[in-house]
Amino acid sequence: MKKKFLTTVSLILCALMIFTACGNKNEKPSDEGTIPKTYVPLVDNSQAMIVVVRPDNSSDTEKEAAMALKGELSELLGTTVAITIDWGFDTSKYPSGTYFVCVGNTALDISADLLADKTYEMYGVKAEGNMIAVSATNSAYLELATKQFLKAIKSVDGVYYLDTASLDYDSGEITTATVIDGKTTEYTVVYENTKTLSDYPAVLANTVVSAFKDSYGVDIPAKDDHAQSYGKEIIIGSCQNRDVISGLTDDLLYNEFVIKLLDNGNIVIIGKNDETTRLGAEKFIEMAKAQAKSGTFKFASVLSGKYTADNMPNVPLFENSTDFELISSVLGSSAMYYKDTSAERYENYLKELEKSGFELVVKNKIKDNIFATYQNDEAIINCYFTAYDKSLRVCVDSKETTALHNYEPKETKSVTTPMLIQYTSGCGYIIRLKDGTFVIYDSGMSNDIVYKNLYNSLNKYNVTGTTPVVRAWIYSHPHVDHVGGFFKFCESYANSIIVKQFVFNNPTRTHYEYTIDDPPNGDEILEDRIFKFLEYCEKYYPSADIVTAHTGQIMYFGDMKTEILHTHEDDYPTHLKAGNQISVLARFTIDDQTLLLTGDMHQTSAPIIVSMFGSHLRSDILQIPHHGYNGGTAEFYKTIKAQTLLYTNNLEAYQTNKNKNSVNTAVSAANQILVPVDENDIIAVELPYQASFGAKWNRK
Repeated sequence: MKKKFLTTVSLILCALMIFTACGNKNEKPSDEGTIPKTYVPLVDNSQAMIVVVRPDNSSDTEKEAAMALKGELSELLGTTVAITIDWGFDTSKYPSGTYFVCVGNTALDISADLLADKTYEMYGVKAEGNMIAVSATNSAYLELATKQFLKAIKSVDGVYYLDTASLDYDSGEITTATVIDGKTTEYTVVYENTKTLSDYPAVLANTVVSAFKDSYGVDIPAKDDHAQSYGKEIIIGSCQNRDVISGLTDDLLYNEFVIKLLDNGNIVIIGKNDETTRLGAEKFIEMAKAQAKSGTFKFASVLSGKYTADNMPNVPLFENSTDFELISSVLGSSAMYYKDTSAERYENYLKELEKSGFELVVKNKIKDNIFATYQNDEAIINCYFTAYDKSLRVCVDSKETTALHNYEPKETKSVTTPMLIQYTSGCGYIIRLKDGTFVIYDSGMSNDIVYKNLYNSLNKYNVTGTTPVVRAWIYSHPHVDHVGGFFKFCESYANSIIVKQFVFNNPTRTHYEYTIDDPPNGDEILEDRIFKFLEYCEKYYPSADIVTAHTGQIMYFGDMKTEILHTHEDDYPTHLKAGNQISVLARFTIDDQTLLLTGDMHQTSAPIIVSMFGSHLRSDILQIPHHGYNGGTAEFYKTIKAQTLLYTNNLEAYQTNKNKNSVNTAVSAANQILVPVDENDIIAVELPYQASFGAKWNRK
């Protein structure tokens, strides 16, 4: 699958929004049966008989509207529709009978005629002969005008016609609220009360404030909803002390949000959760920026309504219920969380998925938990029922950004002995498979020793005689001691290996504290590092697939079985207060020996994992979580019963911490602990692993 990656923060975080209240962009004209006299054909000898005209000095909004209309018409008619500018425009260059659709405030008379004497806010469509004006007094309404024009295109027996009788439309006066007028505003931004200004609702409100400052030079004040209401307000999110939000989200789907102009002039922006509310705020900012050149921002009643995020595919709701919470991951991945369900109701939902056109890819059961993967042309759904808390998670990934995981084992030729290489005293592991390819888990710190160790190890243990092939590079979480080595490696050695896919699951900013686990004055906050990681994946390995990890997935790399046993989605509905809660746990099975890598699994995640999987967690080899400081619990270690432990720290740290917290539970039960002396020390063992008590890295 060729992924369509989103390269900037703004593109990653904000998809193009479609105003659903104005009709479906894929809506096709209905058959009319007979051909009325007012209908004119739009295609002649495979050539489109319609041309889009835009102003030479188009605003961004006019240019986008014209290009979008060209694309819509080209798709509809099955042929390329031309687009041109008004400067030097000459109708004689086109076949007789061609219609010209003038989008926006063109220099042609027809555009001026449509807007002549209009002292009120409006949009409309007007025709004079073969010239058609599609315009508005404010570019913010131009998309509505193009949608109105498209209603004039009709289909008869699969042939498309323009209904000339439908080309005279005036929206009438549009109710508007003037948010910005010159350098002044009557509005205040209101957000949900938070403990600190680094909590997400406050951060989002300040994003809106900053956008108005940048675009208009206006300082709009911001306050939380505990403050007294006075004047006009832009209300963002679940402000419980503002009654106007009541009921607005009750019937929203997981990928929808509302922007609404109220009768009193207040504006409400709200989604199903912080993530879709953020999309609403981004859309509102987009509207504001479109009018920035005029110095006045008017929000219109016709823009009120539901919006849908274009990169979040539509999926059936569980029991048609909108009573769910939403968990969001980067790259447009989202999970609907339903509580108080049952295995039977879960199975019924799977049937509904199939009825709606989703195809079952794979299904498995671990203990009493049930996991299933479905797909259609647009989306991949990983949905799972967890028995211990009777909850359901419906994880939706867009195929634009996420590939289907390798769910089937592939017979591979055995050319070498599998190996496990720990190439840093931090968290960085290489698994060599029997066909000579590799799987990597994390990449350690961003220092010269680590990334050079990675490079040298891949080359030293590569037996294929060709460029080392990494079947999968799995990342637990984006702390610098787990992704830092990747950045350094890419900058120096990216072309020295082939990477087939990356596997990870990072939450969006809405689910964790702003500076989670990072000092306020640190080099990078977690969010910045996530985006840097995504950018490096695309820049250095653009052909590699991205697989969003979800609990219960069973992946095969060659014939090595890999189970995903934890992602941040399992910790929901708890708000993430530690970056280590994000850790993706992966268990590998090679020749019946199991190896569990935990990254920096957090101590709050351990009970969840034990409750979900119980004795299924039993593993031969275990990486002690979080470098031996904390993370595991006594119950976690007792459940796994690992005979061999891997320690992601140096010998000095091991001697200091081996008897602290619950680590001593794991240490006392194990037969051996593999501990590197320092960052220069590389541990390399054959798999299945047999104890070698004389080795320098074997500690007890």
